[in-house]
Amino acid sequence: MTKEETKKAIEVMQAYVDGKQIQSLVSSVGEKEEWKDLNDTNNTPQWYWDGNINEYRIKSEKRVRPYTFEEMCEAVKEHGIVVKNKSIETCWTITSFTENIITFNALYCDTLTYEKLLECLVWLDDNSPCGIIEEE
Repeated sequence: MTKEETKKAIEVMQAYVDGKQIQSLVSSVGEKEEWKDLNDTNNTPQWYWDGNINEYRIKSEKRVRPYTFEEMCEAVKEHGIVVKNKSIETCWTITSFTENIITFNALYCDTLTYEKLLECLVWLDDNSPCGIIEEE
């Protein structure tokens, strides 16, 4: 293992010690390679440093932020106007939205901020968050 490969291995192992999710590159016969979360069996990861440090990485952490008005316009074009509550199985129809609030045709909630939209609801069509996903 070269010095650079050793540095990368140390970085990955330190991230594991710090509680971050580690992924390994897996390929099965006839399937494409894909990154999968490394299982931690009895607090001992199954490391296989067979000379290819590129088979391991620190899983990128995704952050989701609220939409801007313009992004909300695009999201409605993509997903439609129906959202679903995360905690209870109820659907709400978006009736309008402005720079600051979203209005719904719902029994208990007439309006939400973009922050509350992200916190409480997901899109009905694919369960994706009502916000922009950003990777670190």
